[in-house]
Amino acid sequence: MLRRRPSFPPPAAPSLESVTIGREHVPLLGRPDLASPVANVDTVPSMNIPRAAFEKRFHATEEAFKDLARFESRLRHNELKGRRSQLRWQVGISLLFLLLAYCSFRIFLTTHDPHHPHPSTTASSPQQQQQQRIPAQTTWHVLGATLALSALIIFWTSGSFRAKIVDASYHTTRCNNALRPFNMHLNTTPNHHLAFGPKVPPEFRTAYARFRAVAPPDDLVYSD
Repeated sequence: MLRRRPSFPPPAAPSLESVTIGREHVPLLGRPDLASPVANVDTVPSMNIPRAAFEKRFHATEEAFKDLARFESRLRHNELKGRRSQLRWQVGISLLFLLLAYCSFRIFLTTHDPHHPHPSTTASSPQQQQQQRIPAQTTWHVLGATLALSALIIFWTSGSFRAKIVDASYHTTRCNNALRPFNMHLNTTPNHHLAFGPKVPPEFRTAYARFRAVAPPDDLVYSD
């Protein structure tokens, strides 16, 4: 006994009013650019749908400009904070070098002073050392030189020299490397304003510059 094959309804004709691609519902009516059945460079291949229908244009709002201004202020805040920390560490390292040089110079003068012979050759007891008037501050010079040299060695071997002084000099370079994919970069001018690349629409750059000029100071300052 032969079985009948199930009959399926014919496929529905594609709607001329809209087309659904994925989860996007793109209207087609009222579009004079879709009248031609030939796809051009501005249409999606084999679909005859303009690429502009899939683009979600970003319309910047005041809140977006405010967040961008605070982000710019935070970058400048981190830059200034790193510069100040670098300056403090440089002053500290310079003081340690000066202390080491001064103590070493005083020890050298004391050991080579003809009026104060070396105690190991002429003095055999504390009384004789006192009689020879060997300066007591030599001990403090040795202690100061030892502490300064130890601090410099620890500072160098622990990697603090690179983290506190060297890396702070490349803060702007690292920021620009991170901002480059977003078509932004920090200017090298003292104000370190946020600048945009050529791919950013001029309307957006003009609107942000206008917002930055008229915005209240509280909207442009980053607070921890």
